[in-house]
Amino acid sequence: MKSTTETKLDCALKYASRGWHVLPIIPNGKKPACKNGVNDATTDSDQIRKWWDQNPNYNVAVATGKSSGVAVVDVDIDSSKGINGFAWLDSQDIELDSGITQDTPRGGKHFFFALGEEDVRNQQGGSTGIDVRGDGGYILMAPSDTAKGAYKLHDVDDMAHMPSRFITPVRHSLNSEECDVQNVTFSDIEQALPDALEMCIDYLKKEAEPAIQGKSGHNTLLSVCQSLVTGCGMPLEQATDLLWEHYNPRCNPPWDPTSPEEVKDFERKAHEALINPIEFPKLNFRDVPYAILYAEKLLEEMEVAEGIDAIPETKIERKGMRLVSCLELVSDPKPIDWLIHKVIPSLSLVFNYGERGCLKSFLLIDMLFHVATGKPWRGATVKQGPVVILAGEGQGGMAQRVQGWMQENGVSQNNVPFYVSDRGGNLDDQKGLDSVFEALDELEKPPVVVAVDTLARWQTSEENSTSDSGRMVQAFDSIRDRYECTVIVIHHVGHNEKSRMRGAYAYEGAADALYLIKKKEGKEQSHVTMECKKMKEAKEPSTMAWNAQVTPIHGLLDEGEQVTTLTLEPLDQVPDTTSKKGRKPLFEDEQIYKVIRENPDASQGQICKLVKGNEAFSTEAVKKRIQDLEKEGMINSSKDSRGTKSYTVIDNIITNLGGEK
Repeated sequence: MKSTTETKLDCALKYASRGWHVLPIIPNGKKPACKNGVNDATTDSDQIRKWWDQNPNYNVAVATGKSSGVAVVDVDIDSSKGINGFAWLDSQDIELDSGITQDTPRGGKHFFFALGEEDVRNQQGGSTGIDVRGDGGYILMAPSDTAKGAYKLHDVDDMAHMPSRFITPVRHSLNSEECDVQNVTFSDIEQALPDALEMCIDYLKKEAEPAIQGKSGHNTLLSVCQSLVTGCGMPLEQATDLLWEHYNPRCNPPWDPTSPEEVKDFERKAHEALINPIEFPKLNFRDVPYAILYAEKLLEEMEVAEGIDAIPETKIERKGMRLVSCLELVSDPKPIDWLIHKVIPSLSLVFNYGERGCLKSFLLIDMLFHVATGKPWRGATVKQGPVVILAGEGQGGMAQRVQGWMQENGVSQNNVPFYVSDRGGNLDDQKGLDSVFEALDELEKPPVVVAVDTLARWQTSEENSTSDSGRMVQAFDSIRDRYECTVIVIHHVGHNEKSRMRGAYAYEGAADALYLIKKKEGKEQSHVTMECKKMKEAKEPSTMAWNAQVTPIHGLLDEGEQVTTLTLEPLDQVPDTTSKKGRKPLFEDEQIYKVIRENPDASQGQICKLVKGNEAFSTEAVKKRIQDLEKEGMINSSKDSRGTKSYTVIDNIITNLGGEK
């Protein structure tokens, strides 16, 4: 179906022309780009064109089930979880032959089958690696692509009929008169009930859609309640306890079990599920006897017939705070989990801070790219996974920094899970925090680290206020807990105290690790140091250092001049920047930046005079440093009609993520 010249729009229209309902998916992702998800899927060519006119890079998906007349058996491979659907099919002596197939990016395969009036529901195969996509589901279609690769369709004219073993048995509602219990005994139910309970818990912990505030969270909760209360015939109290323990922690934000108002709000949905029953169960219990789904009704009839007592409920305590005994605390000790071994702990709050222009953002990019690619950082192992930078400004200089790092490290941009926000925001109010959650939720996998660069760009309240800073810490904790990730915050030093962070002490108290970043000028080259000021649960690592080197960006020129960026070269030892007489460098780059900002039309000679002031600085030394800063991409120059040069500080390149001005 797909030729080398066909666009995603072309393929979407072809799928629609064969009666398959199409919907757009976010670029490089798997989530719908339309308001109502799979419910918006259509064969209307005008609507399809409108979607791809909005974004030609939208991935393509097809709704499965009766609407499109097609169901899909998804054979998955996930070596990290020990899942191999093909091996399971072989073990069951099952051979799939549908005609149309599609290769998936991880090495799995989609098998397409024709549908009539059969009831085929979405089924999660878990460890078998075999999922089924039917009514209410959708699958990505070629030429869609994700971070793992692209889909490839093998099209033929005919499709086989859906195998009967994958067709969901029709299960009637609790009110159905067809619920026959004559051949079901009490012992049958008693023996199978634990399996049913385990499957319900697994559903709540892994498959049930979490309720999210601002995204029809109450309706989502009601649907999950219906799956348990009317879909499985579970007693109301037991269903409520299961929901509190296994489902509520996955919601955002979770309902507070200590708040009477929130408890009432949460539990009323279970009661609503009783008076608004679903016609068919939303869970798939292929391996549990049919009668177990209706245990409560069966027991009522059996009690009358046999005079037996009801099966005792398995009482599950609702958990809020729990006190852990000393014995339990030390019974299973574990080593510290590290994002970067012995440098950055996992599930932690870390602050990297320093003066403006000390290259904090360059160091952050170097650190996070190693995590994203799985490359050891200065010889330390890393926990590989997606990384996100919440950027405080535009991305003008970010592209150059990223390109410079990949160029120096021989890394291709393909499939690197490194993401940067396209704008700043607020983290000290719920609306701003929710917008960050919405963006992070779009990732195919949750991030292992989220960086905030800089704190000042994401805090609108008073940074010297303990209460305001406490709200920011709560926001960082919310991100860490929601995604089970590390949060790294870039911040500045105080105006007078250059060794501690600016603002309230609440940040230092909340941090699991603190690192002071400094930039030093040597005789021939500047370098950056990273000194640990706090490591809460482990030994503080030794101070680390890097040379800051100017790196030309291959193939990138600006009016004929080579565009450059800075990259960091690890050093084995921290260089000594003092002279033999113990004197420090005569002037800092910050003095040059300050003069340029306060005198935007000043020429090079005027800048030299203003930097020198009454000090006996060499004009040539200042002039050379101005030239070096321009080569490094830290400042820019322009000429007026008379050919006189003036300078500007390139803020969005020096520190575009955090406003290090």
